[in-house]
Amino acid sequence: MSQGTSKKRFYLTAGVLIVVVLALTGSLVYYQSRLNDLQSGYAAAEGRVNTLESNLNQNSVANLAYSHWAAITARDSNTVMSEYAPDAKLYWLGGPLNGNFTDKNNIQNEWAKFFKANPSVYMNVTDFKVQILGGNRGVVTARLAFFNIHSDGTTTTVRVNYALVYTLKDGNWSLAEEWWSIAPRVNAYFQ
Repeated sequence: MSQGTSKKRFYLTAGVLIVVVLALTGSLVYYQSRLNDLQSGYAAAEGRVNTLESNLNQNSVANLAYSHWAAITARDSNTVMSEYAPDAKLYWLGGPLNGNFTDKNNIQNEWAKFFKANPSVYMNVTDFKVQILGGNRGVVTARLAFFNIHSDGTTTTVRVNYALVYTLKDGNWSLAEEWWSIAPRVNAYFQ
């Protein structure tokens, strides 16, 4: 083989290698670009899923709060108690049932007192808000007015600043803390 032929083969081989390297580099750049596009699309989809999950959690917690209040107005002690977590707490601030109750038996006794004192209860909910904190805690705040119709036909209204704290464990929300804050009547002219 002559030296000229060897040089031609060398240049030809080098040229082919350069074309292959450029083609591979171009493919790598293209696939890296596609990967970036896919990662961006995945991040956007993940954001939408997180938003949907947050909305679902907010709706779940909102439904639980209204279910809890409906059980109270129905005077359904079993349903009210079934919503509490095993280590639930009830904070009743103001009014005749004033106190902190940290045992489910004590909580059930307080509800029995409430139901006995309020034989017919209706309610109105205002300023309702739900927040999901850290994905596993839901806080509901609202102002409730409980309208009690007594057997003699008289009515009383109990206005409550209300907070419910739900926790998510093993895919289920349960009531961890319940706060009743009944504002005292300062004067007969102010209700």
